[in-house]
Amino acid sequence: NHSISQKLLEVEPHMVVLFDHLKTPDQLTDHPVHEQLKTYSPELISPVSHQDVVLRTSEGYIQSAIASGVTRERLFLLVDYGQRKQDVRDPELESKIKDLKPNQVILGVGLADKIGAFREDSLVVIPPENLLLPAGAVPAISQAVVQGFIATDVDRVDANSLFFVIGESLPRIKDSPLRSLGLEVWLKDPNQADAIKQSLLKNSKTDLQIETWKERNSSLFFALKVEKFLVSFLVSLSTLIAGLSVISVMVLLLTQKRKDVGNLLAMGMTRRETRKTFVHIGLFLSLFGVAAGIVTGVILCFIIDRYSKDVLPAIYQETNIPADVQLWQIALVAVFSFSFSYVALQFTMSRLSSFRPSEILRG
Repeated sequence: NHSISQKLLEVEPHMVVLFDHLKTPDQLTDHPVHEQLKTYSPELISPVSHQDVVLRTSEGYIQSAIASGVTRERLFLLVDYGQRKQDVRDPELESKIKDLKPNQVILGVGLADKIGAFREDSLVVIPPENLLLPAGAVPAISQAVVQGFIATDVDRVDANSLFFVIGESLPRIKDSPLRSLGLEVWLKDPNQADAIKQSLLKNSKTDLQIETWKERNSSLFFALKVEKFLVSFLVSLSTLIAGLSVISVMVLLLTQKRKDVGNLLAMGMTRRETRKTFVHIGLFLSLFGVAAGIVTGVILCFIIDRYSKDVLPAIYQETNIPADVQLWQIALVAVFSFSFSYVALQFTMSRLSSFRPSEILRG
């Protein structure tokens, strides 16, 4: 959960504020909400436009996409994250973004795979409402040239997004009724997004559409929550079964020592001393079992976290298998294990030491 959340927070804005009545990017920066957002000392406020489009390649492939107009700074951040993720630098792409021309775009790598697009390929960008125009009407379409690709491992970005410079590129589709303008906001503390949203809605005199990063990914987080609950439930059942097995082994071992208990009682040891002796021996054996289990588990966690890069298919949100070792969990496991062993030993020895030595020795 933590790994997926961190990836989403690096790729997606922490909060998106959409305006229905604004038409140009300049109106976004002059809006009172923009000034109000500055009071929260965000890391970045970036104008953005989104609209559904239909792409057609020169080979005749047709694919729906989301055309996102963003600033060059936002494009640089996306490209930098993707390159850090893949541990590969592409200076040529960075220079092209710096000099991106009005008819040039950047595609998500998943979208490029769908339509078979390569660098310098030409695309026809068509707003969907143009497909419903009557015969003879001139559609508002734009020609675009692919300059590069972005790979973030976030499916919503890689598989559907076409990026261009807001206010400069694809001018012929900017009047589409499906176009929405807004502000993308990155906060120093992403967990404050909900509180800031409520403050904006309360103080704003205009109708705003505000989405936080948690709301945009609510279905994903709900699925992760259900998965976490089910995994915890299954692990708890496994732990319970293992604990019952430990009790069974302890009872069996102590039952086999029945005559030894009788001998110690017959030699003059008190019932308390006899019980204490066998409990200490059992806890000493448990110490080795718990220590071996914890050391083995920690070593496996480090190995999995270090060598599990991209072992899962791309259909998963996270293709690695991250492992996080936390001291409080280790302490919880140790305390629970020793407590379980202690209860099992005390229960068994209280039964054995309650018999008379003559009864125990007789069998």
